[in-house]
Amino acid sequence: MSSINRRHFLKTSTAGLALAAMGRAAPSETLTLGVIGTGGRAQSHLYSVHQYGAAKIAAICDIYDTNLRRSAKVIEDRQGTAPKLYTDFRKLLEDKSLDGVITATPHHWHALITVAALEAGKHIYVE
Repeated sequence: MSSINRRHFLKTSTAGLALAAMGRAAPSETLTLGVIGTGGRAQSHLYSVHQYGAAKIAAICDIYDTNLRRSAKVIEDRQGTAPKLYTDFRKLLEDKSLDGVITATPHHWHALITVAALEAGKHIYVE
């Protein structure tokens, strides 16, 4: 895999950066991702992940049911399968089928979720 340079970083979306930073593919050659936090910023993640055919969103987590359901519909429409839904990020991180997670939560949650994701053996993109 080629290294990421500044020009490449600026040209790619956050999802592309997350996929490149993870540096490995699942056995099926598709990265299986979870998204923690499905509010405004996460919506662009949901759309951009599908631009790179090497990933699918298998699980999403949010405590706000409206965002969770809206995002699940977006994902199902784009990839043809509905993601697993969680309201507790710790339960999402227990999912052994996930290669990594994208976190789009309020800032005060970043450190806790990042450490928990790393302890669960997940690759993580935090914004």
